[in-house]
Amino acid sequence: MKSQLTTLIPMAIQVIEDVNIPSNKQKREVPSVYNGYVSSLGAGIVQAGLLPAVIFFENSEGEGQKYKVTQAIRLLMERETKGEKFTPSDLSTDNYRLSAYILDERVQNDARFLRKVSTMAVAIKIALRTFKKIES
Repeated sequence: MKSQLTTLIPMAIQVIEDVNIPSNKQKREVPSVYNGYVSSLGAGIVQAGLLPAVIFFENSEGEGQKYKVTQAIRLLMERETKGEKFTPSDLSTDNYRLSAYILDERVQNDARFLRKVSTMAVAIKIALRTFKKIES
């Protein structure tokens, strides 16, 4: 997992920018709530399961836009396999929602897929630490 994270972290930094998490890209600032969002996604997966936690995040409205966390995970998964040709605009369709992928591929109870999502979330959490945190 260590070598995989080494590869994923630079990609995660780009993904964070691509899904517009930074409130100011020039100053590399992100709302501090996103650190908590990634952590609460992990807790939600443990408590409710992968699919319910992802659906909750994708349908959450309000401060910080939690859905961007699942978008970042989905984009990072695709970038890992397909490279830069998978763009954020591809995420605007339902086909690229993480919940749709979980349902379509029937990976809801797949331990390897759960580990992959967890690894992607860890990479995003570490990548978020390279940005300056601002209170929102």
